[in-house]
Amino acid sequence: MRYGLRYHGENLESIIDWARKAEDAGFDTLWSQELHTTPFVYPAAVAGSTSAIGLGSGVALAFVRSPMSLALTSLDLDRLTNGRFILGLGSGVQRLITGWHGAEYARPAPRLAECIRLVRQILQNAPAGRPIVFQGDYYNLNVTGFSVPHKPVRDRLPIYAGAVGPGMTRAAAQVADGLLGQIMPPLQWVKDVIVPNMRIGLARAGRRREEIDLSPAVVLAIGADVKQAKRDLAKTIAFYCTVATYHGLFARYGFGDEAAAVRDAFRRHGDHGPHCWDLVPDAMVDAFHVAGSPDDARRRVAQYEGIADSVILTPPSYFLTPEETAHYQHAILETFAR
Repeated sequence: MRYGLRYHGENLESIIDWARKAEDAGFDTLWSQELHTTPFVYPAAVAGSTSAIGLGSGVALAFVRSPMSLALTSLDLDRLTNGRFILGLGSGVQRLITGWHGAEYARPAPRLAECIRLVRQILQNAPAGRPIVFQGDYYNLNVTGFSVPHKPVRDRLPIYAGAVGPGMTRAAAQVADGLLGQIMPPLQWVKDVIVPNMRIGLARAGRRREEIDLSPAVVLAIGADVKQAKRDLAKTIAFYCTVATYHGLFARYGFGDEAAAVRDAFRRHGDHGPHCWDLVPDAMVDAFHVAGSPDDARRRVAQYEGIADSVILTPPSYFLTPEETAHYQHAILETFAR
């Protein structure tokens, strides 16, 4: 099973240093994020300072960019990284897409699948100077007389899709080269929801299991102070309790009431009142994330063996200082170095 890692660093020098350390430690991929940072700058920043590690966007918001922009950016990054870039795309949540970006959020699963199909067509046709003609439910392109002057580094640039629920998983499995898990769903959700719906999507498209890379995320707080680690993980859970997309996930595993209490506290007080993460019990933390020693972390991650092709190891970050997140990030690097 392969390991992925998130970027870390506050400036160019520290980001490059982190990427080199991840590569030297034997990690297979390094993933950027889109919320507090943009997804394409970091891969470009470390492209010339690394040589083997895969560099992915995990995930870039598909609906706030045009498919043409996504395709051309991906071709640029694949050239800069000498064939190591992975385009990770996701729908995001409605509040983020409409409220923050002013973009449209409609039927995200079929729209993301259509976006991936179109990006794939542009990646294949633009370098060869072939017309790009596409008429779909969400995108319509008619591009002739256009070609990319640079020869692609490889015949097929991988496109991964972020998926949490059944519908998105089925849609993504039909068109994507990989499935990226979000940081909240636990292993049991991967078994119960992701794997069976991925199989349905693959079957609909006539694809084999070997044609897709299943890459769930695992949030780890590794340290000697397990009590503090669980409280730090509780902050990440509390953040996602405020997002409507994950209400069903919490309820499925018996924590619907706790999630509602956190959500209500955050709506009343925000960051200025009592800490909403104090309402997250340790049992809820243990159900979704991993806190403990390096051996504890290795045992929990090993449970993904035979189910996932790779796992993206992620530290807690919400409501933590950069220094606190860095502590957990370095612990992951040291624990899972090969």
